[in-house]
Amino acid sequence: MDTWIQLLQTFGLAVVMLIFVGWCTIRVAAWLAPRLDRMVERSMQAVDNIGKIEQRLGDAEHRIDALWDFTLRRGTAEALQKGVATMNSPVRVTAAARQWLKGIAADLQTFYGQTGCHLSQPRLAAVISARWGQQLFKEVCLPNGIDEGTCLLIAIAVARGETDLSAEEINLPAARAARRTEDLEALQP
Repeated sequence: MDTWIQLLQTFGLAVVMLIFVGWCTIRVAAWLAPRLDRMVERSMQAVDNIGKIEQRLGDAEHRIDALWDFTLRRGTAEALQKGVATMNSPVRVTAAARQWLKGIAADLQTFYGQTGCHLSQPRLAAVISARWGQQLFKEVCLPNGIDEGTCLLIAIAVARGETDLSAEEINLPAARAARRTEDLEALQP
């Protein structure tokens, strides 16, 4: 205390206050430095973790796209087998199959015109499944004995407004079976 009084008498109040503020600042900085260092270290770890999470989400996104691709390929195979589509590169859905979705065709086409046209086929399938999946399952899949992949394939065709094909343009399963029988008979001696 005597030291402060001597400094006060010698240098005046302003200088003593300046020295005191400087001393307090040094003490506060010494106290904060290790804490700030830990905060900076934690922030850097958080940034690293965010990068890892972002990479994992990207990987998961690719896996989900692969699953939707698989679902659509399986649906394409079933659609071709059941005669609701033909593969003339690309796969085309029959007019009869498109009629199964006449109740939601306008909604699908509106959605596709507004946002769906900017999506990849797997993303489009995911969004259609999320939005209309229950309705498709109840109104199309179950009554017609097809799986969700085929329903989604038809829904995507309806959403895109793909042109109808007549039954004559489609190789229906019965016609294919008849041709196979004819081919087998022709091969036999």
